[in-house]
Amino acid sequence: MNRLNALCCSVLLSGVTSLAFAQEATPVASPAVPAEKAKWGNHPRIMEVHKRIGRQRGRIEAALKAGTLTPAEAKALGEKLGSIRDEMQADIKANGKRELTEEQFKQLNEELNANSAAIKDGQGEGGPSNPGTPNP
Repeated sequence: MNRLNALCCSVLLSGVTSLAFAQEATPVASPAVPAEKAKWGNHPRIMEVHKRIGRQRGRIEAALKAGTLTPAEAKALGEKLGSIRDEMQADIKANGKRELTEEQFKQLNEELNANSAAIKDGQGEGGPSNPGTPNP
């Protein structure tokens, strides 16, 4: 009977110990918040601009693979996204806190809207990639 009690106690102790160690693990940063986002803050306006930039980068890659954008057009559109990101970072620094004003947010969104339309229409710096066909 003593052996059975000892066995039960050791199994219980090892189970409790493993649970305790599992809960002490260091939390891993969420993949939804890359280091750049954490650096510039998680204000809702900043997060929205970051999300839109990420989605547009994906759309540019997809359009390039589909052949609706040339490599030069994709490069120009990607560079525009980089300049929008840089503009946002400069705005955040100028504010002295990790947020964008409503006016700054509006300006960035207007630029992103124009870039989005260019991606949709298959345009880069030089206009439509298929000049003889109408744009959807």
